[in-house]
Parts: sequence; C-alpha cells; structure tokens
Amino acid sequence: MVSEAIPSDGEERSQQEAAAVEGEASCSYNLVKKMKKLDRESLKTPIPGGEEEEDDDDQFMDPALWGCLPEDLHDRILARLPIPSFFRLRIVCSRWQSLLSSPTFLGHCAAKNHQSWLLMFADVHYKLVFVYIPDEDRWLHFPLSFLPSNIYYITGAGGLLCFRLVEANGASSMCVCNPITRSWRRLPPLLGDFYAGLVGMVAESEDPRTLKSGRYRIVVRTKPPGSDDFDFTNLRTEVYDSASGHWSISGVPEDDLTMGKAVCNGVLYFMTWEARNGVYAFLVDQGIWININAPWPYFFTCPHLVECAGALFMVGGFGKQHVSTVGIRVWQLRAEAMEWELIDSMPSRLFDEFLTKPGGMYFDCAGNGGCVYFINYEKPPMLIVFDVACVSYQEFKKAGAGVIG
Repeated sequence: MVSEAIPSDGEERSQQEAAAVEGEASCSYNLVKKMKKLDRESLKTPIPGGEEEEDDDDQFMDPALWGCLPEDLHDRILARLPIPSFFRLRIVCSRWQSLLSSPTFLGHCAAKNHQSWLLMFADVHYKLVFVYIPDEDRWLHFPLSFLPSNIYYITGAGGLLCFRLVEANGASSMCVCNPITRSWRRLPPLLGDFYAGLVGMVAESEDPRTLKSGRYRIVVRTKPPGSDDFDFTNLRTEVYDSASGHWSISGVPEDDLTMGKAVCNGVLYFMTWEARNGVYAFLVDQGIWININAPWPYFFTCPHLVECAGALFMVGGFGKQHVSTVGIRVWQLRAEAMEWELIDSMPSRLFDEFLTKPGGMYFDCAGNGGCVYFINYEKPPMLIVFDVACVSYQEFKKAGAGVIG
C-alpha cells in the first residue's frame, strides 16, 4: 500500500500562498487578453491567422509577469487609452468600471492632457447630442438619457454641464452634471425668481498635481421673489460659486440679453436682441457688466458668439428681411479698434447643403481650439468645421458613426 504524503502546516500555507498568487496572475492575465479581444472587436479589425494569434499571445504575455503589475501602473496604462476605447473596455471587470469615480485615475487622465471635447446639440430639446473628439478626429453620439426631462437653458464649461430643471409642480432648480460620470445634482435654491434668457458658466481647469476639481461659477438673471413678470426695473445677476457652495447677488443685467453667449479669457459675453446695444461682457470676478461698444455688422439671422484661440468671434446668417438665411459669415472682434472685422463667408455650395429647406434660417455653432463648428437641425444633422487660421472648411455629412457610453 502506498501511503499519501501529508504536507506540514508551513508547507500547506506556502502552497496556498502560491496558489493565490497564481490565481491573481491568471486573473490579471485573462483581463489583459479580454481587453485586447474587446478592443479588436470594437475596431472590427480581423485577426491574421484566426485563433493562432491568441496562442502567440501566450508566448509573450507571461501570466506571472502581467499578474504582478501594480494597480497604479494598470491605471496609468488605461489613462493613456483614447477615452472612447476606455468606455468600451469598462466591462472587463468591476474595478475598471469604477475608475471613473477614482480621483487618482482622473488625475492620470488630466495629466495626459486630452484635447477638449466639443459637445453640440442637434435639436432644441437637447435629446440629439454629438461630441467631437479631436484626438481621433471623429464625431460620435453622446446619449444624455440619464438626465431628467424638462431641462432648459443648458450650457457648459470645464467638462461640466449646467441646466435649469422644471419640476412637475412647476418649481425649478439649477443643476450641474458631469456627462462622463453620468451624474448630476441640484444646486442650492436661487435667492430670487429665475428670469428667462440668461444662463452662463465659467470654469477653471482641474489641477492634475493636487487632483482638485476646478472651481466653476454659474451666472443667471433673477428678480426679487414675488416680482411682477413684466417689471424689468429690478433685474439682478446671481452667481453660484462652487468654492463656497452659495449664490450671491451682483450687477444689474440688461433685460434683452439672449442666450447667444461665449466665454473668452474668463469673461462671459452675451448678445442683446437690439443691435444698438450689441454685446455685453460680464466680469465674473468683479461682478459687473460692461457694454462692448463695437457697431454690429449688417445682417442678421441666427447670431452666435464663439471663442476661438483666445479671440471673440461673431457668427451669423444674412438674409432677406430676417425671414430666411441666404449665407453665413464670420467676424472677429478687434478690441483695439472696437470693431467687427469680416473673416470669411461660407462657400455657397456648402451653405446650400447646410441649410437645405426653403426659408431655413436656424443653425447652431460653437468654438473649440482654433475652429468654429456648425451644426444644422436636419436628420441626420450635417456638421461643418471652419479653421480660422487656415480659412478653410471641412464637412461631415454623417455625424455620429458610433456611440459613447
């Protein structure tokens, strides 16, 4: 009879520890293989040789090596992926799914210095949303289905969105959301009653060294509680400061300011309905309004203000008696001379494709980096990019070839 050797307590513990290490290594190794497989599938790239490359991986991806990578090194590697690729790979494991709420991981992402994304809405109800990713030079759908219904006056800065939420009982709240983490919250109540037409946001950059989120401030126009709806004599500006978590009252705004706005060098700019008043600037730090006394260009349908490379631009259509748009032009504010200088007009061929409906006059636009981005309200929407420095246009007829989230 052959007797079975019984290991001692020390030997048994060593075997258990070795098995645990081997299990962790195998788990990490399998995660890396799954990540590679998912990334290949997402890119829809055929694997040469079929399953043979999986076997080739085994020769170079030693589980003992990949299983010993520290978590911080894992995070640094993942932070270097294009952000859409990381979104696809979050399903690998629960830890990777939770990284979006990890300050350390977000700090690694901030240190990589991704180019800013451009978020544009292709309908007036904020349901059809597209994001442009400069790192990959492509447009994708960006669902905001996690947000509640009945949101208005949406704006954004520093990777955050701000909007007004109208509750079922008629009350309203100002809210802020992070579209990447898909989370949102209500801000403290306003000090007065919200007055339509003015919502702006200014944000400071996140500091990757301290991992502290950037300070942001939200600017709205209000009236004293219980004021008459048609009394414009007591309007005031309220500013929410994320550093203090409170609203404060500052300067008196105009009553005809519109949502045609831009943030340039930390200053909020708004247009008015009346050309004689033109553009107003709100100095957030000082809490005061000043009038930009630059005569408006002759046009105008669907005017917009945008910021590009630290300069302020005005974009708008020119048309027939303000009932249709027959062309689109871009002007730059020359602060020294206090005048709007014509930069370029959209080529007729592009414009005819961009606004195809007879009598069409409405479009949206935004600035990012050194470009102005145009989007129409067709289905599917058409996107046009205007490079200010090169004075050139590029069109994207089919926006949103994929989905983020």
